[in-house]
Amino acid sequence: MILAQGNLVNTDVKEVFNNRKTTDIRSINICNTSSSAIAYRIFHAKSGNTYSVNNALHYDINLPANSTDLLEFEIGSFEMAQSRETIGIRSNTSAALTYTVQGCVK
Repeated sequence: MILAQGNLVNTDVKEVFNNRKTTDIRSINICNTSSSAIAYRIFHAKSGNTYSVNNALHYDINLPANSTDLLEFEIGSFEMAQSRETIGIRSNTSAALTYTVQGCVK
C-alpha cells in the first residue's frame, strides 16, 4: 500500500513520511521526470533527530534523466516502530523527483 508520496519545492530536506503506528517499509520509489540527471538523498530519523549524514539511507545517488530507482526492503528489515520516526528526502534541484513510500501498517 502507498503510505506517502511527495516531491520537493526547493533543495531543502523534506519529510515525506511520518510514522504514527508500527510500520513495515517495503519500498521507496524515486522517479526522475526531468531531462537531466539529479542527485538525491534519503534519510531515516528517529523521533527528535534531524536529518544528517548520520541517518542517511542513500546519499548523493545520481538518478539519470527520465528514469526510476526502486529501493526494496525484506519483510521486517525496515520496521519503523517508534512514533514520530520519519523518512526525509532531498535532491539537488526542486520538483523533478517524485518519491513514493510503500509498506504495511501493523
